[in-house]
Amino acid sequence: MSQLKSLLTNRVDPRNPHQFGRLVVLLWSLTVFGTLVGFLIQAAFGARVWAEIPGNLLPVVLGATIGYGLMWAASAAYGKRHRHSDDAHSSE
Repeated sequence: MSQLKSLLTNRVDPRNPHQFGRLVVLLWSLTVFGTLVGFLIQAAFGARVWAEIPGNLLPVVLGATIGYGLMWAASAAYGKRHRHSDDAHSSE
């Protein structure tokens, strides 16, 4: 719980893959579960068929996974590249 609190209250360093990864997981889960809740509300009001919800949610899960996965991978590559360039011993 303290990690979530620090994630929400402190600035996230994009060069730290672990810290940025937690932010990506939070954003991914908000996207997927928010969409699921929206689909369930639509189905409750009759605007969507209950049986079609898993099929309609699959592209959301795949798209969010690919999109947020690419964002995390770019952050990890950026952090790895800049960590070595900032290192004082990297010129030896």
